Amino acid sequence: MTYEQILCRRNGRVATIVLNRPEKLNAFTFRMLGEIHAALDVLLLDDLRALVFTGAGRAFSAGDDLIDMGGTEPAEDIRRGHHRLVTRLRGLRLPVVAALNGYTLGAAFDLALACDFRIAAADAELGDVRVPRAMCSMSGAAFWLPRMIGMAREASSRPPWRRSSGGCWRCHRARSAPRRHASNSAGHTTCQTRSSTSWAS
Repeated sequence: MTYEQILCRRNGRVATIVLNRPEKLNAFTFRMLGEIHAALDVLLLDDLRALVFTGAGRAFSAGDDLIDMGGTEPAEDIRRGHHRLVTRLRGLRLPVVAALNGYTLGAAFDLALACDFRIAAADAELGDVRVPRAMCSMSGAAFWLPRMIGMAREASSRPPWRRSSGGCWRCHRARSAPRRHASNSAGHTTCQTRSSTSWAS
């Protein structure tokens, strides 16, 4: 199947879905979300061992594309797109890995939290930019973040709308920013991209 806004790859029993709008920092559209669901419909027919999400270019995803999102019925489009994707990933009986490079913001932060594991590159920046704009997190960040890192830790750490940078775990050159938020480990982009698939397999 041919897709316009994602790439779908197979390496043995590990499948990788690449968000592929690098000129827009892989910002989500309802078309992209529909293509992800279509890819999952095909991939999940096979006996996969793991599923990996990553982004093309210099970002995992900057979140929703507020200009070119598309759709005609926002509430229903969100239910069929974001909500269905998050609940679908949480219900899978195989590990789902988010290989995070560059910006992972807003709805992309929701997607990363919906995965079972997050491997962040050294240049990854995670956060929820919707909070200071009085926009609600509609796809899980407010629910999942305190449950993953603990309510007290979430409340005492820097606010989630201030982006948290990764450190370099794979190459043993730790950066100053603490890895205390939502990523399980961190590394340089090349190491992170290469290691996510091999680690998942």
